[in-house]
Amino acid sequence: MAVQGNYRGPTIRGDALTWQDGDKLREAKVGSPEFVQWLVRARDFRYFHPAAGWFLARREVRRSADNFYWYATLPVGNRSYRLYMGAAFSKNGDLHFTASYLESIARKLGQKVSAFS
Repeated sequence: MAVQGNYRGPTIRGDALTWQDGDKLREAKVGSPEFVQWLVRARDFRYFHPAAGWFLARREVRRSADNFYWYATLPVGNRSYRLYMGAAFSKNGDLHFTASYLESIARKLGQKVSAFS
């Protein structure tokens, strides 16, 4: 499944994040301290894995929680498929969004699309 659309925001390809910081293109490995610093401020990103597929992730805030929750969305034709990703960090502060976790989300979304196609 090819990455589609005109999204120009932060992108994670496998385990490498790239994003625009002013006029500078920045890179960080998923799980690195720089990635964690970026993720705390991020509102959305695109994820792509050559074998697993792609999705757009968006952060949402819940009124009753002090954490952000993320959803993955995969637009296909006139329909969008959504999958709850959870919080980026556990209650003790550990990073939940590892490279393998993001890949598993892409695979689950692909399965969801296949099941409804």
